[in-house]
Order: sequence, then structure tokens, then C-alpha cells
Amino acid sequence: MTALLSDRLQEYYSDIGEPQPAPSRISDQTAESLAEWLRIDAQLCDWLRDPSEIVDADAIAPSHDLIRMARQIVRRFQVQGLQIPPSMVVPDSNGGIAMEWHHGGIFRLIEILTKGETRLTEFSDGHRRFSMQLEWP
Repeated sequence: MTALLSDRLQEYYSDIGEPQPAPSRISDQTAESLAEWLRIDAQLCDWLRDPSEIVDADAIAPSHDLIRMARQIVRRFQVQGLQIPPSMVVPDSNGGIAMEWHHGGIFRLIEILTKGETRLTEFSDGHRRFSMQLEWP
């Protein structure tokens, strides 16, 4: 199942930070939320300096292009008004990047895979509820 992210955000993220209309000014977002989004972007910028430093010896580091794609995704979330940033943004061992949201018994994961594909997976109380590929307009 493939879906446009903009079509799915409201449905799947409404309980952890309902998307709001795009802010007309940065001051429309809460300072705390903005600070977290900026922290995540700074983390990704740090990764761009030397991606090999962020993974263990036997893991594959994400490429510069994939890190840039993650930064674009973070910016899109911000522009779409998603108030709750990911709990974590981490490299996976295969050269991809994972963005994780935790809320109660709900765990959501967006994986940016090495070929630039993105996948949204949701778990509830440890059981997978769904997984779908996302397309970016």
C-alpha cells in the first residue's frame, strides 16, 4: 500500500500531535516544539560532516543524500504543523535512517531506506498495526 504522506499524517498522527495549518510565522509554533525540531535538524547537520562516525564498526553509515532527505522530511513535518517531533532519529545498521515517535502504547516509525524509499509502520502494545510505503510529492 502506497500513500502520500500529506494524506496520511492527519489520520495516523492526530492522537500525538494533530497537524495544524502551516504556520504563517515561526512564533505560531510553541517554543518547545520548535526547539526540538531545530535540535533534530542540527543533529542531522552534524551527521553530514562525517556519517561514518555515527554508526558502529560493522554497520553501514547513511549516505549524505539520505541525510539530506531526512532533513527535508523534518522540514516538511514542521511546515505541515506537526507539533510533536520524533522521540529519536537514529541510523539503522543498513545505511538507512529511522524516526521514532512514542506515545503511550503507540510506537510509530518512519524509515528512510537506502534507496530513498520511506515506510511508515505503527505498533500498538507491541503488535504491528500497519506498514505502508510513503511517497513524497
